[in-house]
Amino acid sequence: KPIHPKELYHAISHWCPDHVSGTNIDMVQTASSEMMDKLQIDGVDVEEGLSRTLGNRAFYLELLTRFCDDQRAAIHNMRVALDANEPVLAERLAHTLKGVSGLIGANTIRLLAGQLENGIHDRSERNELELAFAECDDQLQATIFAIEQVLLKEKSAAATDTAEPDGKPVDRDAMQSLLTRCQLLLSEYDGEALDLLLEAHLEIANALGGDVQKQILRAAKQFDFDAARDVLKQSAKTNGYDVID
Repeated sequence: KPIHPKELYHAISHWCPDHVSGTNIDMVQTASSEMMDKLQIDGVDVEEGLSRTLGNRAFYLELLTRFCDDQRAAIHNMRVALDANEPVLAERLAHTLKGVSGLIGANTIRLLAGQLENGIHDRSERNELELAFAECDDQLQATIFAIEQVLLKEKSAAATDTAEPDGKPVDRDAMQSLLTRCQLLLSEYDGEALDLLLEAHLEIANALGGDVQKQILRAAKQFDFDAARDVLKQSAKTNGYDVID
């Protein structure tokens, strides 16, 4: 469910004062006007969404990305659940959509998903639900499109951890050592793998190509270390490097 950090803090400070430090959460910057000017998304109350991450822009962008990835097919999945005579599952999917929409500040979707949740729970007629499904899905897809346009601009503006090959000669022995270490860290699901991939992004781009480097880093940033390792291994092998089986 959506959490309001300030409200949570004040509730804890009221009922459990011994467990609250002297820091006043009202002094924490939540969403500066500068951040708001740069981040405007149709269908999303960005200020409200950022308030739930205490102004942590990077974390909020991550939540937006996960929302698009996880909820894109939410309405389709609800329909499938009802077709399979699984109304409890459909209701849970609607509840999840309502909760995560509220978390990012997509309040129109939150309201529509809440209506769907109630309709499914009350076993409304399917034709009535279909109208609600269509309305909610239209809003969902429009909002996801708007979010993804903003995310694309954000990535383009902050593309400091991706690189195009600069044509410098590659030290194959050093690169072999680097690729082996990356494979090991990814295989062990070690968070240090992401740090190493960020630190060596230019070297990897020179050795394996810019597109491959971006694929590897994108997967690692989503903590899909298996996918990152698979892309790295395949490209390394193609380019004549030894890989770990």
